Amino acid sequence: MPPKTLSAIDNAVLQTKDNNGMVLTFAFDYGAIEELLTAIKQIPPVQLATIDEQTLFQHLYTKDFPNVNLMIRCGGEQRLSNFLLLQSRYAKLYFTKDF
Repeated sequence: MPPKTLSAIDNAVLQTKDNNGMVLTFAFDYGAIEELLTAIKQIPPVQLATIDEQTLFQHLYTKDFPNVNLMIRCGGEQRLSNFLLLQSRYAKLYFTKDF
Protein backbone atom coordinates (compact mmCIF):
# COMPACT_ATOMS: atom_id res chain seq x y z
CA MET A 1 0.00 0.00 0.00
CA PRO A 2 1.29 3.50 -0.71
CA PRO A 3 2.64 5.33 2.36
CA LYS A 4 0.05 8.10 1.90
CA THR A 5 -2.77 5.53 2.17
CA LEU A 6 -1.25 3.89 5.25
CA SER A 7 -0.82 7.29 6.85
CA ALA A 8 -4.46 8.18 6.18
CA ILE A 9 -5.61 4.89 7.73
CA ASP A 10 -3.38 5.35 10.78
CA ASN A 11 -4.74 8.88 11.17
CA ALA A 12 -8.36 7.66 10.95
CA VAL A 13 -7.71 4.93 13.53
CA LEU A 14 -6.04 7.42 15.88
CA GLN A 15 -8.82 10.00 15.53
CA THR A 16 -11.61 7.47 16.10
CA LYS A 17 -10.00 5.25 18.79
CA ASP A 18 -12.34 6.51 21.53
CA ASN A 19 -15.50 6.50 19.42
CA ASN A 20 -18.17 3.90 20.12
CA GLY A 21 -21.20 5.04 18.14
CA MET A 22 -20.08 4.37 14.57
CA VAL A 23 -18.14 1.72 12.68
CA LEU A 24 -15.44 2.76 10.22
CA THR A 25 -14.68 -0.03 7.77
CA PHE A 26 -11.79 -0.31 5.34
CA ALA A 27 -12.05 -3.09 2.76
CA PHE A 28 -9.08 -4.12 0.65
CA ASP A 29 -9.24 -6.42 -2.35
CA TYR A 30 -13.00 -6.65 -1.85
CA GLY A 31 -15.76 -7.10 -4.41
CA ALA A 32 -19.49 -7.29 -3.72
CA ILE A 33 -20.15 -9.82 -6.47
CA GLU A 34 -17.42 -12.14 -5.15
CA GLU A 35 -18.86 -11.75 -1.64
CA LEU A 36 -22.35 -12.63 -2.86
CA LEU A 37 -21.13 -15.71 -4.77
CA THR A 38 -19.16 -16.88 -1.73
CA ALA A 39 -22.22 -16.46 0.48
CA ILE A 40 -24.47 -18.41 -1.87
CA LYS A 41 -21.95 -21.26 -2.07
CA GLN A 42 -21.98 -21.52 1.75
CA ILE A 43 -25.75 -21.97 1.95
CA PRO A 44 -26.77 -25.65 2.01
CA PRO A 45 -28.48 -26.75 -1.25
CA VAL A 46 -31.70 -27.66 0.57
CA GLN A 47 -32.05 -24.03 1.72
CA LEU A 48 -31.49 -22.46 -1.70
CA ALA A 49 -35.11 -22.97 -2.75
CA THR A 50 -36.34 -21.00 0.26
CA ILE A 51 -33.46 -18.56 0.73
CA ASP A 52 -34.43 -15.22 2.24
CA GLU A 53 -32.63 -11.96 2.94
CA GLN A 54 -31.74 -12.91 6.51
CA THR A 55 -30.15 -16.20 5.43
CA LEU A 56 -28.14 -14.47 2.71
CA PHE A 57 -26.88 -11.72 5.01
CA GLN A 58 -25.77 -14.31 7.60
CA HIS A 59 -23.28 -15.62 5.05
CA LEU A 60 -21.75 -12.30 3.92
CA TYR A 61 -18.22 -11.27 4.89
CA THR A 62 -19.80 -8.40 6.82
CA LYS A 63 -22.32 -10.49 8.79
CA ASP A 64 -21.06 -9.01 12.07
CA PHE A 65 -21.10 -5.41 10.84
CA PRO A 66 -24.05 -3.01 10.83
CA ASN A 67 -25.51 -1.99 7.47
CA VAL A 68 -23.99 1.10 5.88
CA ASN A 69 -25.75 4.37 6.72
CA LEU A 70 -23.35 6.72 4.95
CA MET A 71 -21.13 5.84 2.00
CA ILE A 72 -18.38 8.39 1.32
CA ARG A 73 -16.61 8.04 -2.02
CA CYS A 74 -13.52 10.19 -2.36
CA GLY A 75 -11.21 10.84 -5.26
CA GLY A 76 -13.79 12.38 -7.58
CA GLU A 77 -15.51 9.12 -8.60
CA GLN A 78 -19.31 9.12 -8.54
CA ARG A 79 -20.00 5.39 -8.50
CA LEU A 80 -19.99 2.56 -5.96
CA SER A 81 -17.59 0.37 -7.94
CA ASN A 82 -18.83 -3.01 -6.68
CA PHE A 83 -18.33 -1.93 -3.06
CA LEU A 84 -20.75 -3.15 -0.35
CA LEU A 85 -23.64 -3.13 -2.80
CA LEU A 86 -26.05 -5.07 -0.60
CA GLN A 87 -24.99 -3.48 2.67
CA SER A 88 -25.34 0.07 1.35
CA ARG A 89 -28.68 -0.38 -0.41
CA TYR A 90 -30.36 2.26 1.83
CA ALA A 91 -27.28 4.38 2.59
CA LYS A 92 -26.88 8.05 1.91
CA LEU A 93 -24.15 8.62 -0.67
CA TYR A 94 -21.60 11.44 -0.48
CA PHE A 95 -19.07 12.03 -3.24
CA THR A 96 -16.04 14.28 -2.83
CA LYS A 97 -12.92 15.05 -4.86
CA ASP A 98 -10.80 15.16 -1.71
CA PHE A 99 -9.19 12.24 0.06
